[in-house]
Amino acid sequence: MKIIKNLSDFLDENVKIATTIGNFDGLHIGHRKLIEKLKLEAKSCNLKTAVVTFFPHPQKFFKKKVELINTYDQKIEIFRELGLDYYIEIPFDETISELTPNEFLNTILVDKLDVKMIVVGSNYKFGFKQKGDADLLEKFAKNNDIKTFFLESIKDENDIVISSSRCRQLLYCGNVERVKQFLERPFSVKGVVVTGDEKGREYGFPTANIETTSEILPGKGVYTTEIIIDKKTYKAITYVGTRPTIDDDQGLRKIETYIFDFSEYIYDKILTINFCTFVRAERKFSSLDKLIAQMKLDSSLAKKINDD
Repeated sequence: MKIIKNLSDFLDENVKIATTIGNFDGLHIGHRKLIEKLKLEAKSCNLKTAVVTFFPHPQKFFKKKVELINTYDQKIEIFRELGLDYYIEIPFDETISELTPNEFLNTILVDKLDVKMIVVGSNYKFGFKQKGDADLLEKFAKNNDIKTFFLESIKDENDIVISSSRCRQLLYCGNVERVKQFLERPFSVKGVVVTGDEKGREYGFPTANIETTSEILPGKGVYTTEIIIDKKTYKAITYVGTRPTIDDDQGLRKIETYIFDFSEYIYDKILTINFCTFVRAERKFSSLDKLIAQMKLDSSLAKKINDD
């Protein structure tokens, strides 16, 4: 997959492309359906495949609060795995934000990219204040000899649309199992192992303290996890929270993971945490002895879940 961050550079590629357009946070099954359709139709027309996306996320540009599911690097990595030919990134700035729908289509898709096919959702919105919709795009495409495909949103068994915002809400609730279904992969956090206060070691649970740049974390609690270090995968139990029993405060959330049957020195190493199942919510215990007893129960339960 070739990464294009300057649209002027794309003219030198001298290729004809089929594209899908959007922000693609999380790359959930709705996004994957678009990409599958894109690849299928592009192949039938001998076109290269491209995803057109924006950086920063438009909501961030407009100073709206949004915690992204993927880091930038994770997003690129997943697109690579999906087998696209081009990743085309448009800098989202004031100029882009003020383009009318027709200006966006003419300036970006026709003049800069010479797009021959577009695959988007039927609820696709674009242009200044998102005034452009599927009807406008379809009419424009017909007038410019561009093939278009509009896919309906994917819904769950309760007829609720699967979306990036819904995945975020599920993460906030700790429902990592449901998120895994929607993303078709575990929600993951990448970070570096840093020195902690070694309280876990004192209690018989030497944990790795993780510092991450991920914007979103699952809700406070305990989870079964898979830890990937140096391309090797280990079973673990991971805590996300503020340690109310130990620290007695509600400061920044910490990530601590206890890797089963593991004793290697991993300070400063980068690891990936795949969140698998929710074990329990964060609690404040009346004593350290009760916390330690609960940690033993959590570990036993996590091992049983991992074995199943």
